[in-house]
Amino acid sequence: MEEEGDVIVVGRAEIDTRAPFRSIKEAVILFGEKVLVGEIYGNKLKEMKARAGETPSKIATVTAELEKTKQNLQKTKEESNMMSQRIKTLMTELEKAKRSCNISRRENSRNSGLILI
Repeated sequence: MEEEGDVIVVGRAEIDTRAPFRSIKEAVILFGEKVLVGEIYGNKLKEMKARAGETPSKIATVTAELEKTKQNLQKTKEESNMMSQRIKTLMTELEKAKRSCNISRRENSRNSGLILI
């Protein structure tokens, strides 16, 4: 058994007892970029491959849901336009009613001799 710094060599095997890496750059220098990338993204690649194998029925379901949502959106837009028109009509009627009330108040004040400001 031979000891070199913090690395213990037993036959052909090495046991590294040094502190963990201080940076990613240090780990890349020691192990190489391909090893680290494979470990980091291995699970992500498996997930992506699993998603790629999704059945067409799932796609059809999502497509149908999208179509339904589009129809709901169109219906909501139409309802919104109708409400906007109704509000404009009501505002016009309100203005007419205000003018009518103001005219009536002025006529009543003239008849009674009061001055309204």
